[in-house]
Amino acid sequence: MRKAIALLNVVGLAFALSSCSTDEAVPEPSAASQTAPAVTETSFENTSATIFGVLTKADQSLDKNELAERATGPFLQMRTQEYALEKLLADAYDIDSLSSDSQVFAATSNQSFPRWIYTVMEAPEGTNLKTITVFEQASSRENWKVWAVLPILPGQTVPGLKLSQGSAVAVAADSSDGLVASPSDVVAAYATYNSERKQGDISFGDDALYTSLSKLRDANSKALDDAGSATMSFQVSKDNEPVAFRTDDGGALVVAQMDFSTTISVTKEGATLKVGSTIGALATGDANGEVEVSGKLVANYSVMVAFHVPATSSSKVQVVGASDPLLLSVKNG
Repeated sequence: MRKAIALLNVVGLAFALSSCSTDEAVPEPSAASQTAPAVTETSFENTSATIFGVLTKADQSLDKNELAERATGPFLQMRTQEYALEKLLADAYDIDSLSSDSQVFAATSNQSFPRWIYTVMEAPEGTNLKTITVFEQASSRENWKVWAVLPILPGQTVPGLKLSQGSAVAVAADSSDGLVASPSDVVAAYATYNSERKQGDISFGDDALYTSLSKLRDANSKALDDAGSATMSFQVSKDNEPVAFRTDDGGALVVAQMDFSTTISVTKEGATLKVGSTIGALATGDANGEVEVSGKLVANYSVMVAFHVPATSSSKVQVVGASDPLLLSVKNG
């Protein structure tokens, strides 16, 4: 029995998009005597122009080394993989568009590192969803770099940030002070919720990412029929801790990376399963390739998620932003 399947093309899930600059000198380290935002909005306009100038050049040349000059964290990891997919799939794949037109701006204080800038950008060209874009300055000798970019989901409202002496207030990943749960626990709970498809101690409101991933899982199982099985498991990123900011309602806005994998297994003796689409291409190195499942095939993905974490248990955690899941790797057999 041979069964060809086209699974897991999650580059455009239902919730998703419906629609040469000179680098500034790296500042020398100096003691900040007075608490103030790490960078002013006016100064950020110049920094932002430099950052996106470098990113534009890197996108055009698909140069991951040039990208790393102004990208870090999950954005660097995922954008680098987008370059790989663009080189493999050519016109069949489009790198996510970026916007540099900030509508909301807040920076953490100048008193410690890492320093963070939180922005809401106008919708990138060709899309209609504004994006949350987070920037990091890891140390006094490092330039500002993009740490995360993800669209705000349709119908969702992103809370305003609390400011202290004009600066955004960062929340430690393991701190639950004044929150229903710490940022790290929220992300872990959401991963478990997606894996087990049931709520736990931390409750989440309805969200488009969970709904889309659930529909994808059901569609995959149906496509395999009785020849095989498809399971999905979700986990917190091991590479990047969530970044969180205190909101003006006492809660927190958490931006995090969540990884997940889909495992396709042959369960019927004599059955042959072939997978095409992006998985087939990445597994074979051929844009039109199909891969025959050797007992078990694992496709690994990553997705950025933004949560509004409430201050009281009477409210549910709400997913307010999410990127399209990105295929990172395929292991067959």
